[in-house]
Amino acid sequence: MNIQLNNIKTLVLGAVGTIVIIILFVRIATAYGKKQWGEIVTELMAAVFVFYACFFTDAFVNTIKTIGQSVFGAAGAA
Repeated sequence: MNIQLNNIKTLVLGAVGTIVIIILFVRIATAYGKKQWGEIVTELMAAVFVFYACFFTDAFVNTIKTIGQSVFGAAGAA
């Protein structure tokens, strides 16, 4: 019996990402009630980052690698 760890990884990342995004949107609603616009923008950026990292994992890893190569050069690429 083969266990597909990739499927489990996808399921866990999706569940954790969804929970974190729900928490962030609750925080956005609270900040909106207090009219704290800077916090709203920060929470929205965090939600987009978490969504991208959890639901587009391969693209996210490639983006991080590209940024690392841009910052540290070709010698920093592993």
